[in-house]
Amino acid sequence: KTLTMPNTKVLKFSAAWCQHCHKIDPIFKELENKFTTFNFVNIDIDSEEGQKLIAKYGIRNIPLVIIENDDKTVRIAGSKTKIEYLNALNEFLE
Repeated sequence: KTLTMPNTKVLKFSAAWCQHCHKIDPIFKELENKFTTFNFVNIDIDSEEGQKLIAKYGIRNIPLVIIENDDKTVRIAGSKTKIEYLNALNEFLE
């Protein structure tokens, strides 16, 4: 598998006050280095832009990760393991 799937976005919704969000930060730094063609975006739900995206995606709980491209969307709610995020990202390489 090559890491060259264009137009794949990885949106991580979090907030400064969210402890579970901070727990997955190191995992995402590592995944961002591995999946270099994916567009990783950290979204602070307390920001103006974050508020707009919460409404757009219908977000109720954080942390929430949305992986999407033109063909599919995967939502991962809560703090998960590196393997769980890795498996989800690998689905977008096929």
